[in-house]
Amino acid sequence: MFIVRIIAGKFKGRKLKSYQTDKVRPTKDMVKEAVFNILLDFPRGKDCLDLFAGFGNLGLEAASRGAGTVDFVEIGSRNCKIIGDNIDLLGIEEKTNLFCQDVKSFIKNSTKKYDLVFIDPPYDENYYKDTLTALLDYQLLKNPAVLIIEYRENYRPEIPGELLIIKEKDYGSTGIIVAEFQG
Repeated sequence: MFIVRIIAGKFKGRKLKSYQTDKVRPTKDMVKEAVFNILLDFPRGKDCLDLFAGFGNLGLEAASRGAGTVDFVEIGSRNCKIIGDNIDLLGIEEKTNLFCQDVKSFIKNSTKKYDLVFIDPPYDENYYKDTLTALLDYQLLKNPAVLIIEYRENYRPEIPGELLIIKEKDYGSTGIIVAEFQG
């Protein structure tokens, strides 16, 4: 079984529910710590979106670090149940929403704007370009907004010109791009 846990903030050290599967790769603690070290206090009070949420690892970490709201989007019904269980476990129902649907439909129908977006689609699929373009086209990003894009080493996704790359780094087999939307 994967061990998924909160690494900092209000729920530091809390283990989260998960299950063993080859369809979900929870962000490793080392990568998660690096991402949140880059963000510093940015999540505090912000509206966050965790796309392709898996077990909700990144969004739950943002909630632990003081995010104002966190919306999770995950199409897998078993994964949605795990996210819901973890939301209940942490007692953060009032600041979270769980959308059990595909990312494309969510983006197309959402009217909320976000300060911070985590994008971690299945590595073997080409969701990056469509997701980034849709976030811009449907105007779901606040000005400014920060996007955390996780990808497999040696497969760097194309980043639209409307986004400014702030940092890019590989952590073993995982790459991270931190990009900013400046309207």
